[in-house]
Amino acid sequence: MNENRSSRQSFLGNHSELLFQSVKVAVVGLGGGGSHIIQQLAHIGFDKYVIYDPQKVEETNLNRMVGATSYDVGVYKSTVMKRVIRNLRENPSIRIYNSNWQANPETLREADIIIGCLDSFSERRDLEATARRYLIPYLDIGMDVFPSISGQPPRMVGQIILSLPGKACMQCLGYLNETSLAKEAAQYGAAGYHPQVVWANGILASTAVGIGIQLLTGWTGSTKPIIYLSYDGNLNTLNPHPRLKFVDQECTHYPFQNIGDPTYRSI
Repeated sequence: MNENRSSRQSFLGNHSELLFQSVKVAVVGLGGGGSHIIQQLAHIGFDKYVIYDPQKVEETNLNRMVGATSYDVGVYKSTVMKRVIRNLRENPSIRIYNSNWQANPETLREADIIIGCLDSFSERRDLEATARRYLIPYLDIGMDVFPSISGQPPRMVGQIILSLPGKACMQCLGYLNETSLAKEAAQYGAAGYHPQVVWANGILASTAVGIGIQLLTGWTGSTKPIIYLSYDGNLNTLNPHPRLKFVDQECTHYPFQNIGDPTYRSI
């Protein structure tokens, strides 16, 4: 049998292979979730990447960062992800920024889709706002583990949100709100570490990649403009968030007239 590497995913469309090679994906955050996403995109056939992460691999990353080995401790996370991509793609285009995305936002604007794997509410707010300003679809994933209370086991939760220009944003969905942002700001510098495990990151990242592939190819025929999935790691379930029933389809936080670079008037 003479098959190429993409033959088993030909159901995604006759021209899907060329599509994946031409689409530019930006991944912001290369830890647990981001490393899964990079690996899967490379397996699928994506060739153009913009990746951001200022951190180097630490010993504590090895419980969840796909592609990292003990020998990578002290190496930039982006270097590990570059190796993962190049081990799977012959001539990829990889723009690496060992910094927060805000330090080099221009290349981010060139992306066809942005995937955020960030730890804080404020980081998500700023990245989504930028994606909206440049009419770029944004996929957000994240998870957290809350400590046990009154003898109950810890609670593992997570989310996957698709934020499309003009449609409900993370504020519309109630995921981002003034209360959570203010509480986080008050705790700035004292938030501590974020518990993470490889299987939960894998579930969220794999589902987000699937949503992105559907968005690009339309292979399932689904036309859902708003996706907000809630992950319960204790029950091993991933379901539409109940709040979706009460959310307006259209977004009021990011009007279409506020697109492109900000302009300033002299007074």
